[in-house]
Amino acid sequence: MKISFKIAISVILPSLICTLALLLFMKYTLTQNLLENLNKRMQTTCSDIEYSIIDSIATNNSIEANRILKNIKQQNKEIVYIYIQRPFGRILASTFEDGFPIELLSLTSSNEKLVRTFNTKEGTLYDLNYPLLGGSFGTIHIGYSHNLIKDRINNFILQSLFFSFIVIVVSLMLFLFLTRSIVRNINKLIYLAKRVSVGDFDTRVDIRSKDELELLAKSMNSMANDLKIHKIERLKMEERLKKEEEEKKRKELLRREISSLEKERKRISMEIHDGVMQTLASGQINLFHVINSDKIPEDLRERLKISYNIFKDATNDLRNLTINLRPRILEEVGLKRSIETLLERAEQSNNLDVELIFDIRSKLQDYLELSLFRIIQEAINNVIKHANASFVSVIIKENDDRIELTIEDNGSGFEINYEDKKYTNSFGLIDMKERAESLGGSLNIEKKKEGGTKIYASIPFKKEGSNS
Repeated sequence: MKISFKIAISVILPSLICTLALLLFMKYTLTQNLLENLNKRMQTTCSDIEYSIIDSIATNNSIEANRILKNIKQQNKEIVYIYIQRPFGRILASTFEDGFPIELLSLTSSNEKLVRTFNTKEGTLYDLNYPLLGGSFGTIHIGYSHNLIKDRINNFILQSLFFSFIVIVVSLMLFLFLTRSIVRNINKLIYLAKRVSVGDFDTRVDIRSKDELELLAKSMNSMANDLKIHKIERLKMEERLKKEEEEKKRKELLRREISSLEKERKRISMEIHDGVMQTLASGQINLFHVINSDKIPEDLRERLKISYNIFKDATNDLRNLTINLRPRILEEVGLKRSIETLLERAEQSNNLDVELIFDIRSKLQDYLELSLFRIIQEAINNVIKHANASFVSVIIKENDDRIELTIEDNGSGFEINYEDKKYTNSFGLIDMKERAESLGGSLNIEKKKEGGTKIYASIPFKKEGSNS
C-alpha cells in the first residue's frame, strides 16, 4: 500500500467520523431548540386566542368562536387544529370541517399547561392543553405538526452534508496535491539512499519545500559529501600504505642483498688472505733469503731484488684489496678508529688534509656501523679518484634517534640526480644511497656553491647502550 493512500485514509476517515458525529450532535441540539421554540409559539398563540375569543365564550357564541379559530389557523400553517373544550367535555368551537376526530376525545383536559405528543395518520402531533382564564371557562387545545420540524431538521442535515461533502472534496484535492509533492520529495530521498548504498557518493537531490524534508535532503547531501571525502581519504591511505609496504619490502630486499654482498666480500677476502697472500708471503721470504745469500752473483741479486719488490707490491695491493673487501679493522678497533685509520691512509697516500668530528655516544648495531664505514669509504675513494681536492671533512654525530653523516671536500664538485639514467652504472654512488635507504634513511649528494661536494646522510637507529 502506497504511503499516499495510507495518509489519505488516516486523514479522510477521521474527518468523516468527526463530521457524522458533529451532524448527530447538531441534529439533537436543533431538535431540542425547535421543540422549545414550538412550545413558546404554541403558548403565545393560545394566549392570543384567549384574548380574542373570551367575548364569544362569555356569550356562548359558537359561530363567532369557530370563525376566530379558523382565521387564526389560516394565518399559521404550522397549526393543524384548534378547538375549545368547555368544562365537562363539551366542544364549543373547532377548526375541523369534517367532524371532530374521535382520538382527540381521549385527551383529558387539565387546568395545567401541558404539551402531549401522539401519533396520527398524518404523523406525530404536539397538543398543548391551555386552560382558559385559569380553567373556569374550559381549555384551548392547539395541535402543531411535527412534520415541519422534521422537514427543517432534514433540510439542515442535507445542507450540512452537502457543505461537508464540498469541504471534504476540496480538502481531498488539496491533500492529494500536498501528498503528491511530499511523496515526490520522499522518492528523491529514496533514490539518493539507494545510490549511496551502492557506493555512488556523487549523486545529490534538490528539495526546496521549506520543511523537514528539505532539512533531511540537506543532511543526506552532506552525508554523501562526507562519505565521498572519507572514500577519497581511504583510497589515498590505502595507496599510501601500499607504497609504504612496497617500500618496506624493497628496503628489506635491498638490505638482504647488501648483507649477502658483504658475506661474499668477506669470503673472497679470506680466500685471498689465506691463499694467494700466504703464497706470495712465502715466495717473498724465500727471495729475501736468496738475495741475502753470498753464493749468488751480483747481477742475479739485482734481478732478484726487482722480483722481491714485485712480490712486495703485489702483497700490499692484495692487502689493500682485502681491507676493502672486508674491513676487519672495524671488528677489531671499532667504528671511530676504523674511520681514523681510513682517513690517515688517505692523508698519507694522497696528501689530503683531513678532519674528523665523531660524536656518537650510543652503541650502534654492527650492520649500521658497517654501512656507515662503507659510505665513508666510498666517499673518500671518490674524493681521491675524481674530486682533485686538498681537504676532506667527515662529521658523524648522533642527533636523538638518528645518525647524521656529512662528508665535504673542496674539490671540483659534482651533484647527482639518481633519476638520471647516466648514473645507472655509478655503482659506488648507488651503493651509498641504497645502504642508507636499506636502513630507513636517506642520502643526498650536492655541489657546494663555494666549490666541492657535500654528501649528507640521515639514518635512524635504535639505542642499545653507551658506546664507551
